[in-house]
Amino acid sequence: MMKKITVVMACVFAFTVFAQEPIIDEWVLNTTNKTSSYWQANNSGGYTYNTSTTLADVLSVCYGKDTVWITSEGMTNDMGQFTNPGSVEPQGYTMAFPRNPVEGSGTEAAPEANMVGILINGIPIYGLGDGKSYSARDNATSPQGEGNWVGEAYFTEGETLDTAFAAHPQQSGAYHSHATPFRLYDDPSTSHSPLVGFANDGFPVYGPFGYSSATDASSGLSRMTSSFQLRNLTTRTVLPDGSTSTPPGPNVTTGGDWDIGTFIQDYEYIEDLGTLDEHNGRWCVTPEYPNGTYAYFVTVDVLGNPVFPYYIGTTYYGTPKAENNSGSAIQPSGSNINCLSLVTSVDDNFNNENVEFYPNPSSHQVTVTLPEGAEGKFDLRVIDVTSALVYSKNLIDAKDQITINVEDLPAGIYQVRIIGYNQLFTSSFTKE
Repeated sequence: MMKKITVVMACVFAFTVFAQEPIIDEWVLNTTNKTSSYWQANNSGGYTYNTSTTLADVLSVCYGKDTVWITSEGMTNDMGQFTNPGSVEPQGYTMAFPRNPVEGSGTEAAPEANMVGILINGIPIYGLGDGKSYSARDNATSPQGEGNWVGEAYFTEGETLDTAFAAHPQQSGAYHSHATPFRLYDDPSTSHSPLVGFANDGFPVYGPFGYSSATDASSGLSRMTSSFQLRNLTTRTVLPDGSTSTPPGPNVTTGGDWDIGTFIQDYEYIEDLGTLDEHNGRWCVTPEYPNGTYAYFVTVDVLGNPVFPYYIGTTYYGTPKAENNSGSAIQPSGSNINCLSLVTSVDDNFNNENVEFYPNPSSHQVTVTLPEGAEGKFDLRVIDVTSALVYSKNLIDAKDQITINVEDLPAGIYQVRIIGYNQLFTSSFTKE
C-alpha cells in the first residue's frame, strides 16, 4: 500500500501567501553524505589538500514551536588555504535559535572571542577579539591581560585567514570565520546579497549588498556600510564609552607594535556614519523576508576587503542564546519536535521512482504517492525552476492528504522535496 499526499492546484500563487521560514529552510543541509576537505600550509611553502571522513555542512535542522536547532561539525568541503599550523577537527556543534526572534535591549554584548553566530553551511562566526588583551605589566597582549584593550582579531590574525570564508582553525581545531564569507556571495553584485548565516539572537546575516531604500525592494542596490570608525587617538587612556582606562593601554605607534586598529577599543560608533547601526544591521525587507526583518550585513569596502565590525557589532540587536557561544545547546526530543536531517541510510525502497504524481502533467489536482515505508512527520516543499520556494507545508503526517490552492501557478516543471527524519524524497510534476 502507498501513502498519499494530495496536492490541489487552485487559486492564489504568491510568495507572501506561501511564506517560507528562512531559519528552517535556508541552511545548507547535507543530504548526500558529502564529506569535508581543506587546504593546510606545509613546510615547503605550499599547501597540502586534506580529505576527511567528517560529514560537511549542516547535518540536521530540528524545530519546535519556538526554537530551531541545527547541528554541524563546523566543517565543509574545500575549505580555503589558511596558514595556521593546526588542522581542522570536527566539533559536534548544536546551536539553538528563536524561531521568531524579537528586538532585545540592544545592550547584550556579543562575545569577543567566541561564537556570535553561524554560517548557513555550519561554520561558526566568531566575535571581534583574538582572545588576548593588553597587559600593562608585561607591555604585551595576553589571555591574562587586563581586558580593557582587546586585540582585534582581523588586525592581528588576518594574514592567517583563508580566502574562502576569512577563516582558520584555533588550537582545538575549531574552524571559524572572523571577517567575511567570500564564497557565499558575489561582489560586485546585480542583486540583493544572499543570506549567509544567522546570529545567536536568531536574526539573519546577509552579504554586503542590500536595497538602497531599506523597505523598498524596487529601490536598487547599495553596498551596506559600517558606522564604526577608528578613533583619533595618540594615547589609550579613555575607552570608547568615555570612561577612564585603568590601567591605560599602550600609546599609539605608527609602524610599531601598537598601531591604531590593534584593539577593538580603537574603534567608535558614529550614528548614521554609514547605512548600518551599532549592531551592524538595520530593519529592512529582503528576498527571504519580504514583509521585513532586522538583518545584519557583512561589511566590506569597494574593493571587497573586510571592514570593521565585519559581521556583528559589539552588541546584538536581539536576545541571544547564550549556549550558542560554544555551540553546546541541548536539543530536546519528543513528538512536538520535527527534524530535517542527513540521509545516512535510506531503505532501497525509498527512491525517487517510488514517488508518484497523478495525473502528471496536470492543470488542477495532483496526488503525491509515497512508499508504504514512509512513516512519521514530513515537510513538503515545492520549488520552481529558479530555485524559489513557492509553497511549503510543515509537519505533514505521511498518511495525511494536503490541499494546496495554487491554480495561478505558471506553467512549467516544479520540484517537490518531501523531507523527514533520515528520509528524503524528491521528484517533479509539470503544470500545464
